[in-house]
Amino acid sequence: MPAVASASRQSPVDGGTVTSGVGWRIDPFGSGRTVWHNGYDIAVPAGTPVHPTQSGTVYFAGTYKGYGNLVAVEHGKGYITLYGHNSEILVKPGQEVDTKTVIALSGSTGRSTGPHVHYEIRQIPQLAKQRREQMEQDLKVAIERSVGEMVEGYATGKGGPEQELLIPDLNE
Repeated sequence: MPAVASASRQSPVDGGTVTSGVGWRIDPFGSGRTVWHNGYDIAVPAGTPVHPTQSGTVYFAGTYKGYGNLVAVEHGKGYITLYGHNSEILVKPGQEVDTKTVIALSGSTGRSTGPHVHYEIRQIPQLAKQRREQMEQDLKVAIERSVGEMVEGYATGKGGPEQELLIPDLNE
């Protein structure tokens, strides 16, 4: 996991105007409801280069729900930044990026009212991430053990691994 770099950018784009911040706002799609907005919308012309605000590793790059074309960059220490509504994505998951890397070009994809960059900073729930990593490790160990038992069983002529046959009791 990358460490949080000391060099940073104040904004993912050069120039632009913040048109919406984090917090409650009137739904811009005309429902009249008050809705929560998780990030900052920065209005810029379509095709404006988008940069990560810290160095890190691309966690996700693709289309995702209302974000349209989304790039998510993991920065270590449990933080991730999101860059949404891009017209074009220029990076791939797993790619290392820094503040000089152009990760996307701004646009108006997904649930958007015009060309802008939607910028969010999120904390990754470390406990959930650790649980997922532990489950992946446990699964790997179980598969390796099962394959090992099967190979040993066939090599010794005793058949495959002992398995419990799960058949429902129809008399219950």
